[in-house]
Amino acid sequence: MVDNMKQELNKTYQVTITSQNHEGDGVARINDLVVFVPGGVVEDVLEIKITKVYKNYMFGKIKQIITPSKYRIKPLCPIFGLCGGCEIMHYNYQYQLQFKKQLVIDALTRIAGLNDIEVCDVVGMDEPYYYRNKVQVPFGKIKNQVVCGFYKKNSHEIIPFNECYIQPKCSTEIVKFIRDFAKENNISIYNEQTHEGILRHVMIRSNSFNQYMVTIVTNSIDLPSEQKLIKKLTNTFPEIVSIVHNINLAKTNVILGTKYRVIFGKDELIEEILGLKFLINHQSFLQVNYKQTLKMYQTVIDLLKPTKDDVYIDAFCGVGTISLLLAKYAKKVYGIEIVKEAIDSANRNKRLNMMDNSEFILGKSEEEIYKMNLDNVSGIVVDPPRKGCEQTFLERIIETKIPKIVYVSCNVSTLARDLKVLKDYYRVEKVVPFDLFSQTAHVETCVLLSHKSVDDFISVKMEYEDRKIQPDRVTYRLIQEYVKEKYGFKMHTAYIAEVKRSLGLPMYVAPNAVEKLKHPYKPASEYKVEAIKDLQACGSLSSSHNSRLLITCSF
Repeated sequence: MVDNMKQELNKTYQVTITSQNHEGDGVARINDLVVFVPGGVVEDVLEIKITKVYKNYMFGKIKQIITPSKYRIKPLCPIFGLCGGCEIMHYNYQYQLQFKKQLVIDALTRIAGLNDIEVCDVVGMDEPYYYRNKVQVPFGKIKNQVVCGFYKKNSHEIIPFNECYIQPKCSTEIVKFIRDFAKENNISIYNEQTHEGILRHVMIRSNSFNQYMVTIVTNSIDLPSEQKLIKKLTNTFPEIVSIVHNINLAKTNVILGTKYRVIFGKDELIEEILGLKFLINHQSFLQVNYKQTLKMYQTVIDLLKPTKDDVYIDAFCGVGTISLLLAKYAKKVYGIEIVKEAIDSANRNKRLNMMDNSEFILGKSEEEIYKMNLDNVSGIVVDPPRKGCEQTFLERIIETKIPKIVYVSCNVSTLARDLKVLKDYYRVEKVVPFDLFSQTAHVETCVLLSHKSVDDFISVKMEYEDRKIQPDRVTYRLIQEYVKEKYGFKMHTAYIAEVKRSLGLPMYVAPNAVEKLKHPYKPASEYKVEAIKDLQACGSLSSSHNSRLLITCSF
């Protein structure tokens, strides 16, 4: 089989693209084998050359577009396909939105098992170009020439650009100006392999008031020709209100170092979001698409419908944007964040907006939530990094039955994985995707979940066809297997014993049992108790796998 597959390498085929994968590549089939075609669009008829062969799939490169798809357009960017920044600029914009909606549907169906959930149309942009308020550009040398650009996909090879169509034109011009200044003033360029050279990156942030913060990252304590650079930059670009010199002496791929100094103007920009002001320094996290962020944050508020009696938690709160927006309407809001600098910014934003009904906690969300009294919490906003939420964090939410959850996700796969854990206890009420990253395959998603009432659960009665089997023959192992299969988590025998004892069911004394455990287990969480009780007091199952299980359900 493998040898036959290898024979496919470098062969040429005519194919029709039938779908897209999650990265935006076209998908076709050759002899029932999946072929991924970068640059392919649904309904394209292509001539391709097989470039990579694996056991169950292949990759092909477009040699010729025989019949272009009606969804295909000519990309604006001349380096599209080389630069790793934009993956789907060759889709027309309506198809970009359609593609992203399908990403969400596929993840919820395939990973979470949510087959009957309606997904709203993606909230798109009026103008899907020049939207990024933050850009990070590496510097390097190609054939002894100073270049700046973006990395080629899956590499650290710099692809130089003259214009970038997803960042403001002013940001591009500032970067090119610094590139030319480095050439003229013989400022050495950092080399990743040798860890030599000075100029590493330039990062530019902008706000809705057309103000710019320029951060110059160097592999040196001093910035060569500093005063000359400041004068020329600010004279050429009056939009610049802040210049920061960031020092990164480490041999690392991390862009920013821990030490920095403000060498011109302000140390922070101010951004206004839905009537509140937020301070932004060069290290702050803020969504990169300002106009779409306004729409998304307003949606979060609309989904929760906060009132003056409500108490909320904003987990992974960053600089406190969602926390403070909710605090405008709520009684109290608690924000949790692991990054100290972000918490410091959140507290400054709290003071700036005079939101005394907000409180910010430094720590891991999955740990801090166990320290909090959640009895009176009306809802929780969850906006985790791409890796999603820890299992213990979700368990705590389930345990305390928080009435509402708004999950804001930048990764549909981890979103779906977490919804799979929550879905037995929470109903998915609304799914709203947002296009915050036009021309790329990324999609942001807001999900509203509400806690299920008792009436929402299915009552399951189980019995065996063989009536001779006694109810006290059920084994702990069988109970564990049942809980694992139905609920997806492991159950310790100590918890099973705890529930059986509380229900007055027969208990067995193990021959090697001790009177007191060295390390007693804490009581089982309520949701674990309910999972065990789901077996009708652990008495209607038998350890005999030879008997046929009869199941009846009532709602």
